[in-house]
Amino acid sequence: TASYGRHDGTTCPHSATSNRNCHATNSLEKVKKMCEGKTSCTVTASHGIFGDPCAGTYKYLSVDYECIETKTALACESQYTDLSCPEGHTISVHTASYGRHDGTTCPHSATSNRNCHATNSLEKVKKMCEGKTSCTVTASHGIFGDPCAGTYKYLSVDYECIETKTALACESQYTDLSCPEGHTISV
Repeated sequence: TASYGRHDGTTCPHSATSNRNCHATNSLEKVKKMCEGKTSCTVTASHGIFGDPCAGTYKYLSVDYECIETKTALACESQYTDLSCPEGHTISVHTASYGRHDGTTCPHSATSNRNCHATNSLEKVKKMCEGKTSCTVTASHGIFGDPCAGTYKYLSVDYECIETKTALACESQYTDLSCPEGHTISV
């Protein structure tokens, strides 16, 4: 979320804070345009960028954003894989597939069926890992069922490590949104 305006009397104290219910409706759109997908960016809390949603009121910019690192985990059939994020980050699973989609991942003689996928893969991995800092998943029929009998399968998971942050700038000042190297900003 992003809001340029005023919602309380305590953030960025000033004598002109009587209007505590104002917000520039373009706040999120403007901050996304400046910062989305970058490792860092600087945003100034100003009328020149956001317009003036409440003339005569001293405003501030508040931005809640996430630092995202994209990762992939892989486990060949009957093996396990660890999904892990740094401390303070949580796992968000985007895709998961237990099955086989090519002949090169987890090489084996039984790979003729290259179009098989356990439809419950994403649901099962999310249930085990979503919102945690780390988890271990085994690529097995016992967890996902057997979507293609006689074919050697693997589990592939695309996930993100997410850290939530807040940035604040009083009117006419700026704030830096920044993420560690290898992470990108999502507003």
